[in-house]
Amino acid sequence: MSLESGEAISAEALFDFCYKRGLGWVSSRLPHRSGLENDGFENPNDPILANESNLVHHFIDPLAHHNRVWTPQDRNGFVVAPFDLKKNPALWMEPAIAWTGDTIPQALIETEAWYRQAVPEKQTIEGSKTQCQSHEEFCQHVEDLIVLLKQGDAAPFEISKVVWSRALEVQKPEGLDPYAFFQKICQAYPAVHAVLCYHPSLGLWIGASPEILIERRKDCVYTMALAGTRPRPTMESDENSRPWRPKEILEQSLVVRYLQDRFRSLGLVPLTSPTQNLQSGPVEHLHTQVQASTSLSCYQMALDLHPSPAIAGEPSGRALDYLLEHEPHKRELYGGFWGYLDAEGDGRLSVNLRCLRWHPDHLVLYAGAGILADSDPEAEWQETCRKASTLLNLLKPKIVSNEPPFRS
Repeated sequence: MSLESGEAISAEALFDFCYKRGLGWVSSRLPHRSGLENDGFENPNDPILANESNLVHHFIDPLAHHNRVWTPQDRNGFVVAPFDLKKNPALWMEPAIAWTGDTIPQALIETEAWYRQAVPEKQTIEGSKTQCQSHEEFCQHVEDLIVLLKQGDAAPFEISKVVWSRALEVQKPEGLDPYAFFQKICQAYPAVHAVLCYHPSLGLWIGASPEILIERRKDCVYTMALAGTRPRPTMESDENSRPWRPKEILEQSLVVRYLQDRFRSLGLVPLTSPTQNLQSGPVEHLHTQVQASTSLSCYQMALDLHPSPAIAGEPSGRALDYLLEHEPHKRELYGGFWGYLDAEGDGRLSVNLRCLRWHPDHLVLYAGAGILADSDPEAEWQETCRKASTLLNLLKPKIVSNEPPFRS
């Protein structure tokens, strides 16, 4: 494919051109709602908000392969943070070339000529083989965790919750390309932060996150506790008639308390909303908003809040250490966070929960479940199945591993 300035081109074709050449790319679609739309707490399922249009923003970063680390001074760019920030720093992507219309930008023509000479030919990022847990293996890991959690103070280290995850490998549906799948997510789930991100050092990832790590606008910061998971109600009348189990209520309270404590440790006064149900694709969660007034930046807030008990466990530091030692796969970007920050350093960083990594010949999806002392291994397996179905329902793939994604 050759480029000519001003020539008509679709976002899909432009992404394909950049991806094949190893040029960093981000497509980002914010959800129809924000935690900071007004001074009060809004209804997350407001049908009026759901009708608002969402714009997809695209940009190209030809220098992404330099692996620029995110710093407190960075503005007007995209943060990509892995789950494990102990060994791998959050990276920063510059929107050197923005695509806002139907034609090829002149800047990309100039970049293409330079890039061919300055940068070696793109190397396909294979990475190590992802270890996918079978149903039996997952349940055994959860049973071992339950034994540890029940020991309480007698355990090698005191811990009350661990978010255990698994990876699911699937074949790519024939004829489906990454950008087309990203478009399907945008159409199917208007309430999520949808992202298509290719970074030469991290690979190609697509996510659909319902959870905000930190959102900042002027002097107000906002985060959310999103824990407890169950199937979405089949009828509107079912929504308020079903009580949540004590396990999910405790799981949610751990995250709320953590966020409140983190805010207070930073000298902030947390304003906490009533807990509601929030629907996200085929599941719903318990949802509590926490916000405060502050001059602290997203950089300070994000690094202080990550990882929360919602994606690691409680206490989060000890749970993180346990996961890094015992989970059979590397989470990479799953459980990390990403998002765009503007010229003022304001924006939204979302926890990368419902996501997949797009390999040349297969896809790897990730899903986790919060394990407490009274957890049931089979119920936790089913929870990961429901979470994985958010993206699987749009893929309808043939499963590579011998274990089916769902068990009735």
